[in-house]
Amino acid sequence: MTLKNNKFLFLNLLFYSFLNIILSFKNPSLSPIFKSIFWLFTNFYLIFSLQKTYYPHLHTKKYLIPALTIELLSLFFIFLLGLKIGFTKSPFAHDFSHLLSNFFTYFIPLISIETTRYILASKPISKSSFIFLVIFFILTEINYPSLILNLSNKELFFKYLTQSLIPIIFKNILFTTLSSKISLATLLILSSTSTFLSLITPIIPNLDWFSLGTTKLLKYFLIFFTFKYYESPKPTSYIHHYPSFITYVLSILSATILICFMLGVFPYKPIAIKSNSMHPIFNRGDIIIYKKITKPEDLTPNSIIVFKNENSLIVHRLIKITKINNTYEFTTKGDNNNTPDSQILQFSSILGIYQFKLKYLGYPSIWLNDYLKS
Repeated sequence: MTLKNNKFLFLNLLFYSFLNIILSFKNPSLSPIFKSIFWLFTNFYLIFSLQKTYYPHLHTKKYLIPALTIELLSLFFIFLLGLKIGFTKSPFAHDFSHLLSNFFTYFIPLISIETTRYILASKPISKSSFIFLVIFFILTEINYPSLILNLSNKELFFKYLTQSLIPIIFKNILFTTLSSKISLATLLILSSTSTFLSLITPIIPNLDWFSLGTTKLLKYFLIFFTFKYYESPKPTSYIHHYPSFITYVLSILSATILICFMLGVFPYKPIAIKSNSMHPIFNRGDIIIYKKITKPEDLTPNSIIVFKNENSLIVHRLIKITKINNTYEFTTKGDNNNTPDSQILQFSSILGIYQFKLKYLGYPSIWLNDYLKS
C-alpha cells in the first residue's frame, strides 16, 4: 500500500465519518444508502488505480474448506442456541422488494469493505500500514450514534463494548491479518455468511447483549485457532500429528462448552452473589451453581432458589408455598435477614434451585458491577 493510498483512505475516512454522523442523527434513512455508495466508490477507485497489481492469493483454494466448515459449525451453534433460548422474529421484511433493498443496504457494503481490505492487505505490508488499515476499518464500522448515546452511562457503554466494540476490534485485526494469506472468496465467506442469512431468514435466536458479543467472539477465536492450526508445521508421521489435532479439537470444544455454560444452555448455570443476605451458607463474592426447573412441583420448602426481582437476580431460601386454585405463590427469606421478603413470587419468576458454591470466584463480576453502578 503506497503513501498515495494512505492519503486517499485517510481523507475518505474523515469524509465518511463526518457525513455518517450527521446523516445518522439528521436523516437515519439516508445513512445506509450513503454507506453503500461510499464503499462502492472506494472499491472502484482502488480497483482502477491498482489494476496492474498482482494478488498472489486471489485464486488459492487452500483455506476454502476450513472456512466453509467454520461457517457451518457457527450457524449450527447459533441454531442450537435458538432452539434452547428461543427465537425471535427477524427485524427485516422478507418480500422481494425489501430483500433487494436490504441486499443493497447491508450486503453490498460488506462485500465492498472486504474487497477493499483484500486489495490493500493481500500483499505483505509494513507494520505501520497494517496498524493504519486496522484502525481505518474499525472506525468505518463503528456505529457512532450508538457509541455517543452509550458514552453517558457506564453500564450502557460496557454493554456496547461487549456486544459491538470488542468484536469489531478483534474481527478487523483478524481479517486484516488473514487477507495476506487467504483468497478473496474465502475472506468473503468468513465475513458475510451470517449477515446474508440474517437478511433472508425469517427467524433469528433471541440473544441478549452478552450472548451476542460472546457468540461473535467465539466465532472469531474459532477462525483464529483453525487457521493457526493449519499454518503450523505438521509432523511427517500421522502418529505424531494426531495428538496436536486432538489438542486443537479439545481446546475448541472446551471454549464452546464454557460459553454454553455461561449462556445457560445447559440445565445448570452460575450466578455471582452480591450480598451477605444468605450468610453463612454463602457470602458476597461467591459463585453459586443453580439447576433450572420447569414445574412448581420441583420446589419444596427450605430449598434455596434463584428468582428474578425486577432487573436483579436474588438467591434466598423458600420458606412457604401456597397453592390457590392451581396457582402457586412462594414466600422467600434471606437466612441473614430478620424478615421475609416483601415480594410474593409467582412460578414464572423462579429460575432454579441452588446446588453448590465456588468461593470467592464471583468477586471480579461484583467489582465490575459496583464500578458500573457508581
